Amino acid sequence: SRSANHGAVAAPATDSHGAAATDSHGAAVADEHGAGPPHWTYAGEGGPTDWGALSPEYSACSAGSNQSPINLSAGPTVNSTALSFNYQPSSLTVINNGHTIQANVPPGNSIAVDGKTFGLLQFHFHAPSEHTIDESYYPLEMHLVHANTEGNLAVVGVLFADGPADAALAPVWAQLPHTTADQGVAENFNLAAVLPASHQLYRYSGSLTTPPCSEGVRWMVMQTPRRVSAEQVHAFSALVGPNNRPVQSTGAREVLQERAFNIAGNR
Repeated sequence: SRSANHGAVAAPATDSHGAAATDSHGAAVADEHGAGPPHWTYAGEGGPTDWGALSPEYSACSAGSNQSPINLSAGPTVNSTALSFNYQPSSLTVINNGHTIQANVPPGNSIAVDGKTFGLLQFHFHAPSEHTIDESYYPLEMHLVHANTEGNLAVVGVLFADGPADAALAPVWAQLPHTTADQGVAENFNLAAVLPASHQLYRYSGSLTTPPCSEGVRWMVMQTPRRVSAEQVHAFSALVGPNNRPVQSTGAREVLQERAFNIAGNR
């Protein structure tokens, strides 16, 4: 499985097709017979404050020192990263995994950052946002999850502010699966169109925002939000939300804010 190599667990559960069953960041999840890691939620019993105690595999959720999401604010400014997007129109498989709506992406899409190539595995959504900017939440956040051949993760975050409906998301929203047994297909989806016009970033080292909360994730959160309508957010939240992990302590980490736009890529 392309999304099972994120280093989350040694023996991922498999679905009826033999593919590894994964959550929104590629961590293996329990199958319908209860095998695999324990069930977790976003509220009440099994919620974020309990994650670290649910399983030894989830210990980083409470013991980790570089957890995500965090509050992003003006920090040391640096020149723009040599980041390029190689996104092509692709046929997406849209699933409801019980925690989020996720669009699985076929091979052939990637980013290049820090001289390394990371293939795009999937993207998914959180409402309200997980990251905050100057302690302000946004109605929606998208995570584009990439992995390199060593299984290291690089996640690009895109925030969405209130506004008119986002036409780029419409083909995925038209396929929103109402249950975990359903799935949709968005043909010839324009992946490059979901990125903001400006690619200036906040960069920091963090973790998965879902169990097992594994650290060592390269986070790149776009400074400029896109716009999303209240109707689009409601359609998503009615199925899975709210599904955001609370903001974690930044600790000793440095959050870099880019000074200038200098990014090549397909749009």
